[in-house]
Amino acid sequence: MGADTSARLLSGAAVWAGRVRVTHLLVAAPVLGLAGQVLLALGGEPSLFVACALLGLCDGIAWMSAPLFVGQTFGLAKVGFNFGLTTLAAALFQSLFSLGIEPYFYRRHASAGGEHSCLGEACFTATHWILAAFSVFAVLAALFLHLDVARRQRGAAKQTVDSSPCSENCASDTSGESS
Repeated sequence: MGADTSARLLSGAAVWAGRVRVTHLLVAAPVLGLAGQVLLALGGEPSLFVACALLGLCDGIAWMSAPLFVGQTFGLAKVGFNFGLTTLAAALFQSLFSLGIEPYFYRRHASAGGEHSCLGEACFTATHWILAAFSVFAVLAALFLHLDVARRQRGAAKQTVDSSPCSENCASDTSGESS
């Protein structure tokens, strides 16, 4: 809880102060999630503590930057609806993982040992590797968004300069004619 709350506060303040762009945070969040899932898959108590902190940071950054990105990208007129779709998608994927993928691998691991229950980190290793793979996809998607937004901003800035009413020749116009 502390890492999540701190990440929301600090990432929001960093965007507000102009220190980072929201797309930087959209890349950072799945990178932290990927690191957390890999640590959970590798196991061990120290890894568990660090993984939980990384996943808290990931969660805090993602849930601070997602509504901001949705508002900036699609406008504020329907930000509630658009962000609602974002949270609905998150809930659907969470349900898929927690009600489908995780129980499948848990039961499969438990029945391999002739038991009905499973104890220890090995019961969940496959689930964490699958989540790590999805995190790689999320990192790539966030990088695409970041590069696309940067490209669009450069294009908009160039278009603004090219369409200014006074071109380079205004300063050198010495004809003395007035309009």
